[in-house]
Amino acid sequence: MNGGRTMPWADLEALSMRARDVGARLHMDGARLWEAQPYYGRSLADICRLFDSVYVSFYKGLGGTCGAMLCGESSLVGIARAWLVRLGGSMFTLAPHWLDAQMQLRAHRGGFEARFEKLREVVQALSGDALVSKILRFEPPIPQSCLVHGYIASEAPRDVVEAAHERVASATGTWGPQTPPLPRTPSWRGGGRSAESSLPARSGAPPRRGPGAKDEGGGR
Repeated sequence: MNGGRTMPWADLEALSMRARDVGARLHMDGARLWEAQPYYGRSLADICRLFDSVYVSFYKGLGGTCGAMLCGESSLVGIARAWLVRLGGSMFTLAPHWLDAQMQLRAHRGGFEARFEKLREVVQALSGDALVSKILRFEPPIPQSCLVHGYIASEAPRDVVEAAHERVASATGTWGPQTPPLPRTPSWRGGGRSAESSLPARSGAPPRRGPGAKDEGGGR
């Protein structure tokens, strides 16, 4: 998945078959696997079966504190574990992260279908509004996962757009990722602010980072 767009199932199958035909290993960066699964309408096992190894995130989608899991043959996992130590990624204990990830997985794993349908409903409603559609567009136009990017048409300077975003974010608790500098000419603006069907921040937790943010603590 790239920016909310998801590879068609037939292409995934063809890619997997081609990799096997030439003797290549196929790895899935499944950071957004939870969000993409409802689009395919297939089980996680069916999707992962096309790959030799799979990385899955516990903080993206599930909302865990941090962390990830590498799934594959025991020989591969053993090599990865050794390199994790060599590169300084080993910790004295992963128990707090593991327990939090387990809790989030149990609580939210079955809710992505509803999040996907809700996002499709919202995007369809906003895109179908004659006034809203003049200033707002989505990419992809029809959600292919629990994530889309929203672009706002504006001729206002960057600081005015950013100030408006801050007011809305503060009022609604919806925060997107940081964006690169915006062009100074009239255009579709927003730098790819993401509209994600996501979990609310947990009580007492720090403000949630945007879905595009990178934080590999205790992760890969």
